[in-house]
Order: sequence, then structure tokens, then C-alpha cells
Amino acid sequence: MDHLHAGATTHALTASRREGRPAPLREDVAAVALPQDSPSTQLPSAVPVRPASAELADVLDRAAHRVAELGTSAERRLLRAMSEVAAQSAPGAAAALIAPDGTEISRQRAFGLVHTHVLEVLGPREHAWLLELVGGDPGRPGRPSGPG
Repeated sequence: MDHLHAGATTHALTASRREGRPAPLREDVAAVALPQDSPSTQLPSAVPVRPASAELADVLDRAAHRVAELGTSAERRLLRAMSEVAAQSAPGAAAALIAPDGTEISRQRAFGLVHTHVLEVLGPREHAWLLELVGGDPGRPGRPSGPG
């Protein structure tokens, strides 16, 4: 709609309101309506997928609470997956995390180190890989990471 035409429409609407008449209907008003493919006219899609890094942070936070309460045996599957993902960049801590002859306290310390390493050093690709190792789709909320 050009400026002159828009001004005439605005003038007609204002005059109608002053005189207490309903606004005139115009065929060209459809030109300013939202197109059918506008995001505001579409129905929302499925539940948005969370980034793997955010999902992993939640998984590791829940696991840390279980490890503190129940010990590392409560999270064997997660510890194996963390060790696999961190093996190249933090080999010592990754090995200590799953060492069969290691003590509980050494596994808990390794868990803390690898937990921090995974979230602060590794990137989204490794985060998605770790989520896949512990239970499938990185976008699925509330995935258990218990023994396995």
C-alpha cells in the first residue's frame, strides 16, 4: 500500500470514528494482513529440542547428586560413557573413572574432574555423543542415566 493510499485509509477510519459510524470496509485491507506462511499464523511445532549441551548439563547434575548419595555404582553406565568420550582429551581421569581396582573416592574424584572437563572443555559434538551413549535422543527430556 503506498503512502497516499494509506493516508486516505487512515483519514477515512478517523472520520468514521468521530462521526460514530462503523469503519468502512475496504477490499484492499487484505493486502496488509499477514501472509499464510507467517510464523505468527502457524501452529507451534512439536516440543522444541533442547541443545545437547543443556540436556547433558542436567543429566550430569542429576547424576552428581546420585553419586554423592549412592556412590559411583549407581551410575556405572554413565561413568563408562563419560570415560569413553573423555579418553582422548583427559586420559588419566577417564581411566580412573572406571578403574576396576580403583577406590570409591578415586572414582568420585575422577567423576568430578571428568564432569567439569566434559562441560567446560568438550563441545556440542561430544555432548551429543555422550547423551547418545547413555540413552538415545539428546532432545528427549528426563532421560535416566542409571546403572546399565
